[in-house]
Amino acid sequence: MNSEPIQRTFLFTDIVESTQRIQIEGLERWTALVEHHRRTVAVIVKHFGGHLCRFTGDGFLVAFDSPADGTMAALRLQHALWAQGELDVRIGVASGPATLCDDLSYMGVALHTTARLCAEAQPGEAVIEASTIARSTTDQAIPVLNPRVVDLRGFDELLDVFVSPARGALCLL
Repeated sequence: MNSEPIQRTFLFTDIVESTQRIQIEGLERWTALVEHHRRTVAVIVKHFGGHLCRFTGDGFLVAFDSPADGTMAALRLQHALWAQGELDVRIGVASGPATLCDDLSYMGVALHTTARLCAEAQPGEAVIEASTIARSTTDQAIPVLNPRVVDLRGFDELLDVFVSPARGALCLL
């Protein structure tokens, strides 16, 4: 394990109601849907220089070197998944120091924040920590996002976030 914390931006995805969907769709159809989802995530993550850390069976953990790349990847992914129209996905994004583990995964509060933000998202939404947006320097325009304050389970303080509306409102991307 690398003992020196490094700054990373993390993105979590979660397929909404995956347990119900696999029962309705059946394993063969569900596998095809998830594989299509996996390919979409992989292409967008690669485009923005991210690293796929973990597949959870119904979502992904991705790490980025920069807040801008993580933010833009989340917004592009949200739009792409909406356009495909097959799966509702929640997305959470947060930044902070983390320790790189031997298996190329990470540990740190930023991961917990990201997971909680993903859980906070409504189907189709991306919830992005406000400080991640503030540190996002990019030549691409970040669309207007809705500000919100959230009370995340396990955290002592309220957190300012920005929410990208559900249902593909980000046609700029």
